[in-house]
Amino acid sequence: MICACLMPRDPGEAAGLSRHAADLGADVVEIRGDLLESFPLKKLARGLSLPAVFTLRPSSEGGLFEGGEKDRLRLLRRASSAGFAWVDVEHESGARPASFGCPVILSRHDFAGMGGDLKALSAGMAAAGAHAVKIAVTPRSARDVVSILGLQRNPPCRASIFGLGRMGFATRLTGLASGAFMTYAALSPEGATAPLQPLLSDLAGIYRARSVRPGTPIYGVAGNPALHSLGPAVHNALFEKHGIPGLYVPFEIDDLAPLAEAAPGLGIRGLSVTMPFKTRAAGLAQRLSASASAAGAANTLTFTGGAIEADNTDSRAVVEALESVKGSVAGLRVLVIGAGGAGRAAAFGLTGAGAEVTITNRSRDRGRDLARESGASFVTISEADLSRYDAVVQATPVGMGDLEGREPLPGRRMRAGAAAVEMIYNPPRTAFLAAAGEAGAVIADGMAVFARQAAAQFEAWTGIRPEEGEVMAIIERRQAS
Repeated sequence: MICACLMPRDPGEAAGLSRHAADLGADVVEIRGDLLESFPLKKLARGLSLPAVFTLRPSSEGGLFEGGEKDRLRLLRRASSAGFAWVDVEHESGARPASFGCPVILSRHDFAGMGGDLKALSAGMAAAGAHAVKIAVTPRSARDVVSILGLQRNPPCRASIFGLGRMGFATRLTGLASGAFMTYAALSPEGATAPLQPLLSDLAGIYRARSVRPGTPIYGVAGNPALHSLGPAVHNALFEKHGIPGLYVPFEIDDLAPLAEAAPGLGIRGLSVTMPFKTRAAGLAQRLSASASAAGAANTLTFTGGAIEADNTDSRAVVEALESVKGSVAGLRVLVIGAGGAGRAAAFGLTGAGAEVTITNRSRDRGRDLARESGASFVTISEADLSRYDAVVQATPVGMGDLEGREPLPGRRMRAGAAAVEMIYNPPRTAFLAAAGEAGAVIADGMAVFARQAAAQFEAWTGIRPEEGEVMAIIERRQAS
């Protein structure tokens, strides 16, 4: 069930919010009574458009209720006989579910860590008489995320178990594919009752919650950062258009290995891999495509028969994006800025297509190593003169996140008619592209690269190759929404 979390100030506001939640596709609403100015609970319950959970969350569990514990439990017991379908009661309160007049969801929130043995905890909560269990913990590592995913897949009772924070975000969604009792969502960012609560409109739209069933294969993007990714919007829309079951979510993690190694047992069929894990991805695979093997980096993992297969669709995407603005790349003098996973993909793809490639990189040793391995030449950052090249590929994180607004080589300009290829797609127009455009260069932006590599990833997982225009149309609709 999809549960919209509401924190109204009075019954009238609750009624209006519940109607809006019903219009957006919620099955249930949770009324967080923390901000209620009074407690006409029967009137509150009668005015709701959907079955409802009632709770009063104390500050120790992330809530705003300021009354005493005795008053809080008294109000929860009143709510249990006022027409609410469930009441949510904290396990730490020690209250017995049998003492309430309706089914009880026993809950536990840990905002600092994982809260111990979650399987034993959830089983104990169920044994205490809970109708269902809700456990929200804070993962600090990819191993923690894997633990949550494993418990979601094999819960000891009727349960909603998920992670909090950026690292836990994916697990708020994967419960859809494992039969979670409830998946919680907010009506709006300002109305969220917890940090990074997914929006109800995104559950219905981007994540196609109504199409996801227990056992639906899971796919995702693994990186750090990852929550900004357009991958969920693109791949979930492609699954829907082509009638293929799948749920694609963003895994923002600190280490790729625990997730990749556990993936087959967690129902994960494929992963897109982004910064900073592309070289790590190639090392984890038992089978590598020619492009992944050549580059020593991978942006696509497929899990089949217990084995990890790696591919590098970035290599082809960069070449195709450059060809779209310059024609054949054979013989072009191309400068690649960066020697990480994206830079490796660009270097090997372009040298393989016949370009004369030069690498520049902040770390000279890493840049020289890539140049030697790929058959390119190397220049230091201080020596790199953009005006000498027919094309420049920007393959560093400079321009996104905390580095947004910066150029990788500030003050140096390309020549008119040269091509600028950006591998960052968020923001759509980086400082690098803005400077290139002012100099008169032709541009292949990060969206052009992303659309091509995403289409190739979808083909690797499903056998169906979407047209680039199909992917771009999805991106444009998402940006317009």
